[in-house]
Amino acid sequence: MPILLGRSTDNPEAGYSESIYPRTSFGWHSLSGIETDRYHYVDAPQQELYDLRQDPSETHNLWKDRTAFAATLRDELHAWAARFANPAKNSSAKAVDLEKLRELRSLGYIGGTSAQARDEDAPDSPDPKDRIGVYTRIIRATELADDGRYSDSDALLESAAKEDPKAYLPPFLLGENALAQHQFAAALAHYRQALELNPRYEMAAIGLGQAASGAGDPAGALKAFQWAAELNPNNYLVKLAMASAYEELKRPEDALRLQQEVLTAHPNDGKANSDCGVTLVRLKRYQEGLPPLQKAIQAGYRTAVTMNFLGTALLATGKHDEGVRAYEEAARLDPKYAAPVGNLALLSLREGRNEEARRYFQRVCQIDAKLCEELRPRFP
Repeated sequence: MPILLGRSTDNPEAGYSESIYPRTSFGWHSLSGIETDRYHYVDAPQQELYDLRQDPSETHNLWKDRTAFAATLRDELHAWAARFANPAKNSSAKAVDLEKLRELRSLGYIGGTSAQARDEDAPDSPDPKDRIGVYTRIIRATELADDGRYSDSDALLESAAKEDPKAYLPPFLLGENALAQHQFAAALAHYRQALELNPRYEMAAIGLGQAASGAGDPAGALKAFQWAAELNPNNYLVKLAMASAYEELKRPEDALRLQQEVLTAHPNDGKANSDCGVTLVRLKRYQEGLPPLQKAIQAGYRTAVTMNFLGTALLATGKHDEGVRAYEEAARLDPKYAAPVGNLALLSLREGRNEEARRYFQRVCQIDAKLCEELRPRFP
C-alpha cells in the first residue's frame, strides 16, 4: 500500500503468491510462495528457496542448504494464509459455454474439476514440477487440435496419459478431438474413461451427451446430460440440452417443461426463447410460440432454425408475407438447411405456383435426400 500511495519504504513487506490451478484442474499439489526483498520461498512437495540477489533467474534451489531459514519463511507464509482462511464460498456454479472454454484452451488455459471435493491438497498429490512434461504436451495437443491436426494431437495426449495414468484431461481431450471429427463411438469411449477417472468432471459428462446425441442415441444423451445437471444444477445450457434429447425421444411436453423452467430464471436468453418457441410450434401451439421466437431474434439469436419456425408460426397466425420472408431468411442463413426450402415448396404448391414449387423441391433434393423422399409424393 505505501508503494501504491507513492510513499517509499525502507522495509517492504513480503509478498504472498499462490496457485490452486494445479489442484483444481489436474489433481496435483497447489503452490504458494512468499517473497522478501531478497528471498523467494515456494511451498510444494519439493520445497524451493532462492536467493534473488545472487540468483535472480531462480535456477539454484537452496532449500537443502538452508532448511532452518526456509522453515522460518514457511511459518510466515502459513501465518499469512491463515489470516485469510475460510473465505465465504460462492456455491453457485455458472453455466458452462463449451465454445467459450474451447476458445480459452486455444489461449493455453486447460480447465477441469478436481476428482476430489476438497479445499486442501491430498497428501499424495504430485508436485507440479514433476508434471511439467504432461502439462506442456497437453497444451501443445490443444494447439494442434485447433489447427485441425488431430492425429498429431492424439499422439501427444496418449503420451501424456501413459506418463500420468490418473490424469483425466488427456482422455477428455481425446474425446473432444473425436467429437470434432464426428467419430462418435471413439468420443464416447474417451469421455467414459475421463469420467471413470473423475466422476465429478461436468465437461466430460456434457461431451458424453453430445457424442451420444451425434451417434443417434437420445436416451444415452439424456442420461449423460442428467449426470451433468446433477454435478451443476445451475447450468441452464445442460437443461436445454436435456430438452433437446426429450424432443428426440418424442417427449415434447417434457422438453417444454424444462425450457419454460430455464426461461423463468433467464427470461431474456436467446437460445432458451428459441428452443421454447420451436417446441410450441411443433406442438401446433402457434400463438404461444410466436412471442418467444420473436424475443429470441430481438436478443440476437437469429439462427436458421429460429427463423424457419418463426415462419411457420407467422403463417399459422395469418401473417402470410412475414412468414414467407422468415422462411427465405432461414434459407439464406444456412444454405444447407433444407426445412425452410421445403416449407417454401409446399407453400408455393398450395397456392398454385407450380413452377416455383418445382424449383424449390429440386433445391431440397440437392440439399437433403431424406426430406426429398418425404416430399416426393407431393411433387409427381
